[in-house]
Amino acid sequence: MFKVRYRKQNIDDIPELPEPAHSIELPKALAEAEHMLDTGSPEFNEKTETILSVLYETDTVPVRRCTLHGDKH
Repeated sequence: MFKVRYRKQNIDDIPELPEPAHSIELPKALAEAEHMLDTGSPEFNEKTETILSVLYETDTVPVRRCTLHGDKH
């Protein structure tokens, strides 16, 4: 077993983020996602993996051991 070490982020070291290059209203985004899912678009899976990676990295969505190991724990 291994331990995951997190380093504490100093709030003063966080760079200023640029303004978004593109924005979309939530209902329109959901409709586009539903369309991509219905048509079997590979872009949908790629975008989903990207978003989940960001959410896991920021601890917005916790990664549980059962998720990582197929419910063996």
